[in-house]
Amino acid sequence: MIEVIPKVTIENGRFAEFKPIIVNGRITDVAVVNRGREYNSSPEIRVLNTGDGVGAGLLYAQL
Repeated sequence: MIEVIPKVTIENGRFAEFKPIIVNGRITDVAVVNRGREYNSSPEIRVLNTGDGVGAGLLYAQL
């Protein structure tokens, strides 16, 4: 079960903010809090390892 909210980042662009939606200890979705700007391609969203568990590619999304 997820006990620490994972950090969600993007690989390009600036100022984007995301919030992982966690149901029963699993990430089921990612809410876009701030879509950001200055993208040169569709951003790839990743969940980063926080030290407990495994980091993983989550999804590829257009904002």
